[in-house]
Amino acid sequence: MAMITGVWVPLVTPFKDGAVDLGSYRRLIEYYIGQGVSGLFPLGTTGEAPTLDDGEADAIVAETVEAVAGRVPIFVGIGGNATAKVIKTIKRLGRHEFPGIVSVCPYYNRPTQAGMREHFTAIAEATARQILIYNVSYRTSVNLTNETLLRLAELPNVVGVKDSWGSISQSLDLLAT
Repeated sequence: MAMITGVWVPLVTPFKDGAVDLGSYRRLIEYYIGQGVSGLFPLGTTGEAPTLDDGEADAIVAETVEAVAGRVPIFVGIGGNATAKVIKTIKRLGRHEFPGIVSVCPYYNRPTQAGMREHFTAIAEATARQILIYNVSYRTSVNLTNETLLRLAELPNVVGVKDSWGSISQSLDLLAT
C-alpha cells in the first residue's frame, strides 16, 4: 500500500504544436523526483485530463509509469460525472502498474450525498487500487460531507481525501473524528 504522506505533485501536461509533449513531460517528472517529491498525480484536472482523448491519456500514464520506474507512488486522476465511464477508464488503464487513483466528485449533475456514496462505492468495487477522493466543490458544485466521506472510508481501498473544499472548519471536524 502506498503511503500518502509528504509532498505530492499534480502534474501538468505540456503541449507542443497542439500535441502532448512527452519529452517535456518526462523532464517534469525527473525534475520533481529530483526535488524529493513523495508521489505524483498525473491526469488530474491540473493535467488537462478532461480535454485529453483516450490515446493521449494512455500515453501519459504509460510515460509516467516508465519514467517513475517505481521511485515514487503514482495516483492517476480517473474521475468524472458518469460512473460507468469512470469504471471503463479504470479498466482500460488497468494494464499499467500504479497503486492508486484520484477520483473527483461528480461534477455538473450535482449528485446528492447518497448519489456520491453510490458513485464512489461502485468505483471502489470495480478496482483493487487505492482510491483518493478529490473534493473540490468550487469546480464540481458539490461538497462531499464528512459523514459521507467517513462512510466511504469504510471501504478497504478508499484511503483518503484530497480536500480542496475550502472549509477549514469541515477539515478540522474531519481530523477530530
